[in-house]
Amino acid sequence: MKFSPVWILAICHNFTAIIGYNIDIDTVRVVSDPTNQNDSLFGWKMEYFNKDLYVSAPRAVNNGRKDGEVYKCPENRKCLIVSRDSARVGDESNIWFGGELVSESGSMYACAPRTNQPRTLTLMTFIGSCYKYNTGTNRFDLFETFHDPSKYKLEA
Repeated sequence: MKFSPVWILAICHNFTAIIGYNIDIDTVRVVSDPTNQNDSLFGWKMEYFNKDLYVSAPRAVNNGRKDGEVYKCPENRKCLIVSRDSARVGDESNIWFGGELVSESGSMYACAPRTNQPRTLTLMTFIGSCYKYNTGTNRFDLFETFHDPSKYKLEA
């Protein structure tokens, strides 16, 4: 029996699709949205760090502002807000804190890509900012802004 190259490719593709999944259905973990806000985007990013699950909600409302939150969700316990450095970096309304969560080289970072610096009534510069998780204080401290807007001269 002779097989065409198309059939061989189709068989190989289907075989890799069957063995390509690694889903553990015996140890599923369900995390409830503690924000109770329909548009908080809870679960936007998730990251395991030091045996705990961290979940972001970049549109969560806190203190009347929709600037986002990151939650620490220990196993078999309720998710709790992880506070962040109170140092202001420009306008912190709708900054999407938790828009990115990354753990790398023993550290974890949460970024707010929409942090902006008002320049005039009609012009804003998006500078973005990242915060590094401090395990000792259980909070995110300002780590870096993507660029310093004071270096740029804007002409009216």
